[in-house]
Order: sequence, then C-alpha cells, then structure tokens
Amino acid sequence: MSQNLLLEPYDQVTERRDDFIKVGLSFFRISENEDEAVGEVKSWFVKVVNDEDILDDTKIDIDLCARIVAATGARIESFRTILYKENKVEGEIYIAVLRYPDRDTPFVKIYCIKLTACAICQRILTRETHSNGMTVEFVCRKYKPREGVWNALLRHIHQEEAVKQAEEMLVEDQ
Repeated sequence: MSQNLLLEPYDQVTERRDDFIKVGLSFFRISENEDEAVGEVKSWFVKVVNDEDILDDTKIDIDLCARIVAATGARIESFRTILYKENKVEGEIYIAVLRYPDRDTPFVKIYCIKLTACAICQRILTRETHSNGMTVEFVCRKYKPREGVWNALLRHIHQEEAVKQAEEMLVEDQ
C-alpha cells in the first residue's frame, strides 16, 4: 500500500509471532482444572498483541483457543481405547481489520491476527503425554493521508461547515 496515491506509511510495520506450548506427562488423571491454563493463555495473548486499541476494537474472545490449549487427556471411550488412545484437536481463527481515520486517530490502521491452537494427547495404559500450544501471528500497519489529500479534505470540511452555518442563519431569520 506504500504506492497508494492517497496514503503513505504512518510508522513502521509491527510484526510479532509467538508460541505458547505446554508439554506434560501424567499417570491416570481423573480431572484437571482448566481455568488456570486458560488464564495463562489469555494473559500471554494480551502481551503478544500489546495494543489496547486492537483488543478493544475486536473484542477477541480467545476462550475457545485457550480451552484447546488447556485440554489434556486421551479419555477411555470404549473397550478398544483402554490400552491406547491418541487425541488431536486443532482450531484456527483469522481476523483482519481495516480501521478508518477519525478525529482522534487521523490514520488508517490495518491489522491481521492469526490464532492457531493445537492439543495432542497420547495415552498408553495409565501413562499419558500431552503437548498443547497456541501460535499467534500479528501484523499491524498504520497509514496517513498524504498532505495534499488531507488539506483538500480539511478545506472541504470547512466549506461544508460554513454552508451549514449559513443555512441555519437563514432558517432562523424566517
């Protein structure tokens, strides 16, 4: 978009990619508290994005991916799965947003967030191994209107305002 006649880069591209991986080993687990792991994933995600504006705009509910990461266990489902069971769960969310300028933020903001979550659990008898993780890929770029475009817009806005005020004065006099 740097070759656009109307817009020019406002600052540098922000690109981040990070992985959150938990690997574990357990023996004959009955249940586990997922809430702690979900909390860890959520706070990690906020650190990776590191932009309150984006978190507020998108209202990303990362619970689904966080629960995939927190899920562990290859559960016994039938007689065949008593000795061996492998379970794999994956999920992906892709968000792309184009934010237009306003008075408070005089730039166009484009950002993309890709979340990929995966949980692999394998149980042989009572010994269970699990590898759970999430990857976040984040790209953000801001553009501002070129000076000539911005000046033309401001002139147009002021003309509209003057016309509106003049019309209001005429209506009041009648």
